[in-house]
Amino acid sequence: MAGDDDASEVARGKAGPGKGFPPWLIAVIIVAVVSLLFIMQNRTRVKVDFIVFDRQARTWVVILISMALGALLAEVVRLAIKRRRSVPASRPDST
Repeated sequence: MAGDDDASEVARGKAGPGKGFPPWLIAVIIVAVVSLLFIMQNRTRVKVDFIVFDRQARTWVVILISMALGALLAEVVRLAIKRRRSVPASRPDST
């Protein structure tokens, strides 16, 4: 039936009542606009001291790098926990 095809397209996000923008595209646009506003509001330069170097960098760059490093660290910890759980704690001797 033609009505069933329309309903399945709506469920997959390919069409809507007015066949407008899909919800994922609207979400991407909103994230892009908020990101641009964040960058525009955090353009001032700050001094960054880290172990052996010090640099001047824009605030938004420092925050973005910090977020990326935090995500990387979280992923490393997650993989370490997953690996530790998959290895048996002790193996009985088969001799």
